[in-house]
Amino acid sequence: MKIEGAALLVRIYIGESDHWHGKPLYQAIVELLRERGLAGATVLRGIEGFGAKAHLHTTRLLRLSEDLPILIEVGDQEDRIRAI
Repeated sequence: MKIEGAALLVRIYIGESDHWHGKPLYQAIVELLRERGLAGATVLRGIEGFGAKAHLHTTRLLRLSEDLPILIEVGDQEDRIRAI
C-alpha cells in the first residue's frame, strides 16, 4: 500500500518469550497488521535491554537470555493505525 501524505510510526515493545495462542506474540501482531492491510511492519530483535523490573536481558555469552527485547515498528497513515 502506498502512503499518501503524512505517516505515523508506532513502536511496540515486547519480550521474545511473549506468546499469543501458541505462537510468538510478534508473529501474531505482524499477521494481524498484514491482514488489516497496513503499509508495513518490521520486527527487530534486541541484543540487550531492560524493562519495568530493571532485569537485564542480553545476548552476551556469559549471560544468555531467553527473553530478549523485541521491537515491532509499524508505519501507515494515522487514521489506519488508530483504527487498529
